[in-house]
Amino acid sequence: MSVLVAGDTLLVRSGTYAEGINLTAINGTVANPITIANYPGDARPIVRPFSSDLYNPLYIWSSNIIVDGFVYDAINIPYSAVTIDSGSTNVTVKNSEAKNGGANGVQINKDTENIKLINIDSHDNGRRAGLQPNVGVHGFYSSQEGSGLSIERSRVYNNRTRGIQIQCQNPCSATGRSNVTVRYNEIYSNGKGEFVGDTSHQVYTLGLAPGDNIVVNHNIIRDDAGGIENQYGTNVKIYNNTIYNMTRFTGIHIAAGDTIDIANNAIRSTTENGISTNYGVSWQPTNVTIRNNHVTLSDPWNPIDCFTNPSCTISNNTTTGDPLFVNPAAGNFNLQSGSPAINTGADLSGTGIPLINIDFAGVSRPQPPGGLWDIGAYEYVGAPPAINNLRLGASLEKDQRVDQKTFTVKILNPVTGMVLLERSLQPQAGLITLLSLNLEPGSYGVRISAPSHLARQLTQILTENLLITFPPLLAGDLNQDDIINSLDWSIMNPKWNTSDVISDLNGDSLTNSLDWSLMNKNWGG
Repeated sequence: MSVLVAGDTLLVRSGTYAEGINLTAINGTVANPITIANYPGDARPIVRPFSSDLYNPLYIWSSNIIVDGFVYDAINIPYSAVTIDSGSTNVTVKNSEAKNGGANGVQINKDTENIKLINIDSHDNGRRAGLQPNVGVHGFYSSQEGSGLSIERSRVYNNRTRGIQIQCQNPCSATGRSNVTVRYNEIYSNGKGEFVGDTSHQVYTLGLAPGDNIVVNHNIIRDDAGGIENQYGTNVKIYNNTIYNMTRFTGIHIAAGDTIDIANNAIRSTTENGISTNYGVSWQPTNVTIRNNHVTLSDPWNPIDCFTNPSCTISNNTTTGDPLFVNPAAGNFNLQSGSPAINTGADLSGTGIPLINIDFAGVSRPQPPGGLWDIGAYEYVGAPPAINNLRLGASLEKDQRVDQKTFTVKILNPVTGMVLLERSLQPQAGLITLLSLNLEPGSYGVRISAPSHLARQLTQILTENLLITFPPLLAGDLNQDDIINSLDWSIMNPKWNTSDVISDLNGDSLTNSLDWSLMNKNWGG
């Protein structure tokens, strides 16, 4: 790593590495950051140090760094899976997994600036036997002062204490941790009693010296001890979150701070209040606005309670009626038709927060009918007409027997890669027609494959009767493992001078040097 300079990109092949990635004093520039990423097309490399002498799976004490696409497994060490240490600036860690930490999943230390944590699964940290009692271990943990922290599009679950804790402990500067954004995350099943002390609110913004400019929006927090808590933060905005089934504490609690706006949050089934401020005089927040939230409880607490705080304004909230989530037990918090959360939210487009009008699923706000903002993480979209017909143009490199081949078509979730639909059929005049799909219009991955050829895949917005023409499938992948290499040659070689249909790539009924030349041309593809 020490030889990397500004603008370099290091690609790492798949495999399990029994050492950590140590980025100490390796600095890019703002215009030319250093990038370390998994090799395109490979599975994510697993970084699993075998000894505690090796410290973290990922340790960063550098600036202008991008680390993309790894699994950080701290099962063998007592430290965090990822540590971004003091003084680091302009660091992005994304598309990764942080798990089995003896400490936190991802830890951000003091005096760090412009840290971006995107699409990270942080889970099962602090859950090993032998850890000290009363030691907090979190999915994401930011300590001390700093400026610029974004945690987004991540899944945070099964951690010992809190999902996300952002705090500033003594000694702390007057500014605390400022310019914080927590958005589009799913946070669930943290705490679970392993921590003897308080396993309360799962997105926890705390500054014993004030943290300033904190935005928490479009998160789904479910099946946890408590939801969102702010202590001493100023200029705090808590918008369009969905909070469900808090088993011990409040959905949103403001213990201290100033200028706090709580709007458009959907809260259902909490053990204490849905939204509350602190009742102690020394911890009472000031200039709190609670507006356009939908709060319904399963216990006899007040849905919204400012505890006689004279600096707390409550308006336009709904505290009766089921929000009609589609299937909350299965984690589906889309709104059903007729939900009281539809068209009852405040218009937040004037707040100046980037992407505030984009919901958890990427849908823009507002949507018809009604044309007003909805409450919660999802904007309601009426069911569009289903896609039932799709046409794919299919061809094979140097082989005219297209209509004699059986092609396999897979429709995939473009984010998770989950196969939603799979069909195997033969083209007619080079055209594959898929019927009775019953898919909602939207973006999907479309993958097409045929025997002895490399599959092709693209991401496409599908509409009814759309025609997608794929480039010819490249010849040579005899074992269908998505790469052409010596394994394919080992299949072809014994079939030399035969009419083997797998090895006969050009369709002339004979396996010979013409077929080998095709394979060789596409080698490594």
